[in-house]
Amino acid sequence: MGAYDNLTLAKGMFYPLFMALTFWLSIPLIIAEHLAYLAASALTAGLVRRKTRSNRIALVLFALLAFNPVSWNYNLARVIRQSLYLSLCLAVLTILVIVAFPAPRSNKGIWRSCVWPGLSLGLVTAAYWLTREEGVWLLPAAAVVLTIACLGIYRPGWSLTPSESLFKDRRAHWKAIALPLVVAVGTFTFAVFLVAGINYRHYGIFETTEFRASAFMRAHGAITRIKHDHWRRLISFPKDARQRAYQVSPAARELEPFLEGAVGQAWLYNSCTAGSVRPCDEVEIGWGMWELRDAVAAAGHYGTGADAMHFYDQLADQINSACSEGRIPCLPPRSGFQPPFRREYLDEAFKALKPVTMATLRMNDPGPISGSSPSVGPPDGITMFTDVIDGVYLAQKNPIVIDGWAAALSGTPTLHLVAHNQPEVQASIALLPSPDVFKVFPKFQSTRFDLKTDCPLTECDFVIDVPGKAETIIPLAQLAHHGAITDFSGNPERMVFVDMVSGGDEYQLQESRRALKVKTAALLASLYARFFPLLATAAVFGLLLATIFRRRFPLPASLLALGLGSATAVATYIVLMTYLKATADMNVATVLYLSPSSPFVISFTTLGLYAWYVALRHWALSGEPQPAQLTDSQSGNTRPEQVNLPS
Repeated sequence: MGAYDNLTLAKGMFYPLFMALTFWLSIPLIIAEHLAYLAASALTAGLVRRKTRSNRIALVLFALLAFNPVSWNYNLARVIRQSLYLSLCLAVLTILVIVAFPAPRSNKGIWRSCVWPGLSLGLVTAAYWLTREEGVWLLPAAAVVLTIACLGIYRPGWSLTPSESLFKDRRAHWKAIALPLVVAVGTFTFAVFLVAGINYRHYGIFETTEFRASAFMRAHGAITRIKHDHWRRLISFPKDARQRAYQVSPAARELEPFLEGAVGQAWLYNSCTAGSVRPCDEVEIGWGMWELRDAVAAAGHYGTGADAMHFYDQLADQINSACSEGRIPCLPPRSGFQPPFRREYLDEAFKALKPVTMATLRMNDPGPISGSSPSVGPPDGITMFTDVIDGVYLAQKNPIVIDGWAAALSGTPTLHLVAHNQPEVQASIALLPSPDVFKVFPKFQSTRFDLKTDCPLTECDFVIDVPGKAETIIPLAQLAHHGAITDFSGNPERMVFVDMVSGGDEYQLQESRRALKVKTAALLASLYARFFPLLATAAVFGLLLATIFRRRFPLPASLLALGLGSATAVATYIVLMTYLKATADMNVATVLYLSPSSPFVISFTTLGLYAWYVALRHWALSGEPQPAQLTDSQSGNTRPEQVNLPS
């Protein structure tokens, strides 16, 4: 709870809280993230085991979830909230299914049947909501789960509920579901309001994050509703719109020196480096909201949260008032971060649908898995992260000595070592006479060298500089081999020969173990990428048939809800990402963006294939299903129902 600035409430607080908890529990951050994911996977597999009474299907699901290739993608090896977010997503939906399909056991106390499930759902949902800002994408999946639960109340025959699992009446069934949900809503509300209240006490802003603050959303919506002279996709606040804002809004005029000055130029550089708009003369929408925040901070309005929100409200009110009075041309009033809708976005989203869907189902980025890259950065930053997360992955600095000689026709070479991303590299090059080389190559001017360095082989280059000639760059990994390196880069006028290499083998066992792990991970990831798109297609049909033909695909209603809910979550996320691709042109077809959907891909695929297994087993064992007795929960009478639940 330090000083307030434009980054204090830029993102949710739960991931930093999780980092703090793992620190005080003395658990390395990456291990804690994987433990959280395994716990969510075990919770889901345990639910499947209870409903199917099958250890095998539960073990298969847990194994597939546990070896999710997303978990070891190099992007998720960073300190990044997606690593925890996918665990929370899976846990929220699984606990919701547990709450929505209770068992009517009279010996359960109120705490076991109502309070604990509700508290668990409320706390996990609050953690999920406070980790990232796009939490609403799970609402359609939750709606599917609750709809199937309601069908079980009014049509127990459709849900294939066996008589021993029926409640005595609908009211009891409603109560068993509603009470934990009420506890969950109360717990969620309390947790979110507690965070907002703490922020209000310290910073004067009753919000969990500024990206959910109405003032900031109104301000961003106001500046992006100003009409442009010439519309360009991905550009939300071009120069002509900015000039109109400066004319009608004193608050906007305060930002002019920064938007048109150093702040704007810095974000324009970022946009041009990573963006796709050409010519690159405007900041793209993905960076525009951050440019606005930096400009407001530079104008001195981030002393407190209340000051920042007051400024955003002023900016929104002044521009919206000018729009209403017709002083500047504007689109309809709006609030939020998506640009005003245009039909062109649908075409772009449709183009992105196939690659995003395939990337979602493959759960793997194109290209070979090479493992996580060593951490790079300034020493103070590396030290801070090492202190907070109990160690980071650093490239091993193995002292190495390379002796050899270099020669050139046009002059005596000068030699030096260049490090890529290593701020602290120890290196020395001693130049020695080379009479033996001169005897063999009298036309060349040569020098012997004795290179000593602790730079990782993949992180440094050996540079040969000859007067009047371009530099010759040799990767250190290539230099660290005995023998000649001639005609390098097509240049026959220079030669390099390595006589001796010593050192560099202190970590052979660690490197061989790491290579084995990377090879195993690459094999598993390739299997997922190859088979899951096909299996997921078959699974979708299995879940649909289990929904329509209940007695021929007698999948338990709770597992049908989990499967359909997971499939809905995947579909919703794909739609969200394709529209984000259309409006912001972000490279969303990658594990970094699609990781939250991966556990749901595995869940609905496994359950959809299990639906096929249940149906085939049912047909093979009994042919046509035989009538069984179900108790009508409303009348108390018995009536024939075809019930064939898997053992």
